[in-house]
Amino acid sequence: MEYSRDTLKYSFGQIAERYDEIRPPYPPDIITTALRRVAKSAPLNILEIGCGTGRATRMFAERGHHVLAIDISPELVAVAARQLADLPNVRLEVCAFEDLAVPEGAFDLVISAQAFHWIDATTGLAQVYRLLAPGGAVALFWNFLHYDSTPILRQLRNTCVARVPLFAGWPDAGTARLLAFANQWRTSVGAVPGLDLVFETIVPSLRSYSHEQFLTLLSTYSWFLTQPETVRESLMADLRAQITSASEPLLVPLRTLLISVVKPPIPQSE
Repeated sequence: MEYSRDTLKYSFGQIAERYDEIRPPYPPDIITTALRRVAKSAPLNILEIGCGTGRATRMFAERGHHVLAIDISPELVAVAARQLADLPNVRLEVCAFEDLAVPEGAFDLVISAQAFHWIDATTGLAQVYRLLAPGGAVALFWNFLHYDSTPILRQLRNTCVARVPLFAGWPDAGTARLLAFANQWRTSVGAVPGLDLVFETIVPSLRSYSHEQFLTLLSTYSWFLTQPETVRESLMADLRAQITSASEPLLVPLRTLLISVVKPPIPQSE
């Protein structure tokens, strides 16, 4: 079965609370690195594309920056509004990035956590270039489960691929797929005049989950959410039977990919 990008990216609203509870956070080093790339000193004007429930939003806003955080899902934004109510420097808006109307050069930093792959890379980066002030930067980052790291995770991954072939194309599915994903972004950045790829890194981390928590985590991904109910139920039954052989809690390595891009400042005349 073929799935359009719109079908997949609109699937998260149906599980907004579950998404907020179980998705892993982002390593603080990613945020520090992203901020270092901006020529301007704080506070920055930041645009966040695909804010979800506000996990990354908080990490930037708590450092005193002004954040306009947008997402296409009213349900996700409603959760974010509750979670970020203590931060007056955050403005939330239900809006697709393609429809965002703001002046050219309005932002010092554009960020997108776990979301920019839902946007056409070339046109999306060209729009980002228009919205960035000279000396501004872009930080695109994603958390990926490292299924290649242990026998039980490989077994669970193989079961997912067998039941849902769509999953084989996700960067989580294997190291080769993750590296291909990173290479696609290098190529996309290179195709946009005026943007310079300055940094790419993969930051490892480790998360601990009970068996049920890990199965719940899997149930928040679009490749799972868009399957017919019978497929989801059958897959979960298989995964639950297999995961019982693993020790508990289950230690799950993650890899966070950061693509950092800059818009060079205007040269100073002599």
